[in-house]
Amino acid sequence: MCRTKKLTCGLLIASCLLLSGCGEKLTELTAEEEDIITLYAAKVVAKHNVRLSQGIVRYKGNLDEDEEEAEDTAGEDTSDEEGTEEEETSDTADTDSGTQEDTEEAEEVAAKPVTLTKAMGIDGIAFTYEGAAVPESLRLSSYYTLPDPAAGKQYVIAGYRLTNKTDSPINVSIAQMRPVFTATIGDESVNAGIVLEDDLSTYEGTVEAGGNEDLILLFEVSEAAASDLSDLSLAVNVNGQNTPLLLK
Repeated sequence: MCRTKKLTCGLLIASCLLLSGCGEKLTELTAEEEDIITLYAAKVVAKHNVRLSQGIVRYKGNLDEDEEEAEDTAGEDTSDEEGTEEEETSDTADTDSGTQEDTEEAEEVAAKPVTLTKAMGIDGIAFTYEGAAVPESLRLSSYYTLPDPAAGKQYVIAGYRLTNKTDSPINVSIAQMRPVFTATIGDESVNAGIVLEDDLSTYEGTVEAGGNEDLILLFEVSEAAASDLSDLSLAVNVNGQNTPLLLK
């Protein structure tokens, strides 16, 4: 019995060695052959897949409902955003249109030059333009001398006479109105500087009946602009309203 078992085991071992291929190399497949085998295997699996008609099956069925709700919500949000954007665009357009119209109206109002008398609007007080020139000396009075202008610059002084047209004294406070005077010569525009005496933009005082005061505006411009004042123009800004001035 023991001899029979040993013989049977020997035969089985010999059979395994004979059937193992004895080191034969595996057959290498081309890419095309691999695609054919892969396709065949997929068809075999699909043929025996009883749930093929259901396609991909999720573990929880309520995920589909969640996705539909998410799509509906996204649609509503997009609609709301589009509506908001349209409203904002409309509001912006209306605001821009209104601002543009207001600006155009303001420019139309300020486009027409007026006298300084009208621009300042001080009851009983008239202003008369007396011309502009480059001062011959920086000494404006016995106790006040202008500092030297910056390099390449020159001073231009514009003069106005303030007159009380009434029969009573008038207290005048131009400083309280805080006017800003601008001179334009060619393409160059500058605001008036401050002088300590007889300055039109900071004048405060009492003008007697029928009396007058000679006041000045000081501008620092380039030497090229100061050389030709023939196209000089003046403007004044009072309470945010910029008004070009008639020089008379």
